[in-house]
Amino acid sequence: MMRRRNILKWTVYALGVWFVAVLQGDPHLIPRVMGMAPLLIVPCVTAIAMQEGEIPGAVFGVLGGLVWDVGDGSVFGYNALFLLVVCVAAALLVQFLFRNTLAAEVLFTAIFTLIHGCVTWFFYVYMRGNVDFAHAFLCTILPTTAYTMLFSVPLYYLVRLARRKLTPAE
Repeated sequence: MMRRRNILKWTVYALGVWFVAVLQGDPHLIPRVMGMAPLLIVPCVTAIAMQEGEIPGAVFGVLGGLVWDVGDGSVFGYNALFLLVVCVAAALLVQFLFRNTLAAEVLFTAIFTLIHGCVTWFFYVYMRGNVDFAHAFLCTILPTTAYTMLFSVPLYYLVRLARRKLTPAE
């Protein structure tokens, strides 16, 4: 019984990551704000890492990143590597410094989305010769971060609910 519930929990998490990736990739399911879409995979896998720890967080970070890479058409492994580091960092921060709260999830989502936007800008825009960081930061990175932070609240509670319902009692 306990093994079956664990398998069910990991399956629910995997399907949730896939569903969030579909929502993130489809331009018609979630409305754009200022032409920006939220990066839903970041708060989803961060919440899983915060709830489950660094090893499951790393696994779901890589899974979410690979699904994102396939759907986004970016360099294969770019988002997977980023989310691997982010999820391990989030899990370790919750384990040693922060409490597992909604405020921590929103903070981590904001920081990680800002870092992702800046790193992406550097590799995809600056390296190609465009150096207008202020415009990119104010018109793309900040709105995307704010919009993503809004979705971190329901995603955190959904992951927490799934963990409570599907984690077997010891």
